[in-house]
Amino acid sequence: MHGRKRATRAAVTEEEELKQKAKFAKLRALNKVALDCYKAKDYSKASFDLTSKLLSVNPDAQTLWNFRRLILKNKISELDDALNKTGKRKQTKSI
Repeated sequence: MHGRKRATRAAVTEEEELKQKAKFAKLRALNKVALDCYKAKDYSKASFDLTSKLLSVNPDAQTLWNFRRLILKNKISELDDALNKTGKRKQTKSI
């Protein structure tokens, strides 16, 4: 940082650079699919699995965490509705 000399970057071979570019292209494509699912409000298991995969690679993606939260809230709501319809659950107060 201040007053320190920059460390030289390790020489990256062309093959490693191509592998890295391919990896980033794949991640960008998966991220685009996840964002398209988010916009379409697709709260399926496939969307949940996709967010899991992407967040394991990049846990700083806040939009994906929000999408994952929406998926879980939707599934909880569906289960709650199903239980209420079958009469197996008594009505409780929401907090």
